[in-house]
Amino acid sequence: MNKIYKVIWSKVKHQYVVVSELAHSNGKQSRTSRNSIRSRIAALVVCGAIAAFGVFGAVPNSVFAAGAGAITKPGQYIAVAVDPDSQNDRYYQNGWHYYKEGDTRTFADAQGNTHNYTFVNVGGKNYWVREGYTITIEEGSRFTAYNQSGDVIAPEDGSFIIDSQKSPDADDAGLISSSEVVLAENEHRQTNSGALVDVSAGIYGGAVNSGGTEVKSRYNYYINDNNSGWKDVGNKENISGMGNYFRQVFRQSDGTYRTATGITVSTDNLYVIDGKLGAFFNSNNSVYTGNVYGLHNEVLMTGVDSVNGNYYSYWGTKINDPNMSMSNMTIGDHDKIVTGLQTNIDHVNGDIVQEIKLDGNTAGQGGTYQDGKGGTINLERRGYWN
Repeated sequence: MNKIYKVIWSKVKHQYVVVSELAHSNGKQSRTSRNSIRSRIAALVVCGAIAAFGVFGAVPNSVFAAGAGAITKPGQYIAVAVDPDSQNDRYYQNGWHYYKEGDTRTFADAQGNTHNYTFVNVGGKNYWVREGYTITIEEGSRFTAYNQSGDVIAPEDGSFIIDSQKSPDADDAGLISSSEVVLAENEHRQTNSGALVDVSAGIYGGAVNSGGTEVKSRYNYYINDNNSGWKDVGNKENISGMGNYFRQVFRQSDGTYRTATGITVSTDNLYVIDGKLGAFFNSNNSVYTGNVYGLHNEVLMTGVDSVNGNYYSYWGTKINDPNMSMSNMTIGDHDKIVTGLQTNIDHVNGDIVQEIKLDGNTAGQGGTYQDGKGGTINLERRGYWN
């Protein structure tokens, strides 16, 4: 009997492997052939990768390379803010000139290929937007961080949440994207026991409210440390300055990732800062598994390049395209959604009226609630709902 061989992705080894069709006999198909590579760190959408060697062609050696951290380029993003600090607002041609609304320019992706971007103004803020995409912005914060005096310190004033829309003829070559589940506090839905959580699942691409597309240690990184409040663990000269809050990880021979002290970290929780692959940790030494936010209201995400195996962290925006598949979503994403729903249930349950008591009438005003002649119901609203 002729054997049929297939190339599949192994979650355990974190690489492509060749398996015999006989290994799937009796209907016991390998789970790795049905499930996606991961939950939050999904395969990057690098269009044209399959066409480069064909669906049934030989897989390039680079695919088998161990994953390493890599620095994200502007050309991998859907939208980048026009920012004088990064000097992407000007060009030099017989002197310096400034771009204006409607102008176009190119940005290079990780492979060095260039793509067209247009200068657009959305809600009074200027962005470079990839050809074939449009963006919308909405006010509101995904999280709220306070200082010791109780003053709000993040996100920074004037920050927005960016959403993007993809047209059928959009240039998506080289773009970074991944399937994500984002849990964000809803500042307009408060209960006495805490803010309700907005649960958003979808495909996310790169978008940033500043000109910096790289992920550097000198940027701000807010984590909900031990679920006790948002803390900035970034804004350091290097990742060593971030102390135990961010620790570099190293790939082992079995495909897992561990810190220098031997703590195993799921690929769901990997990030790249300063080109170094690592993970965030809570102050109690546990791996941080929640969302990470930037000073300008962005959410930090990570993807792995299906061509070279490199990991890229980026600032994310949800891509609204009903034709995009969510087949990359796995149990990790499901568990995150359930966590968000359970948080809302717990908060709402804490505000449910458990008992109503009647205040007795004052003397001479018709008796008391004990004698059945009436009383006063006092209800106090807790939290707010806009």
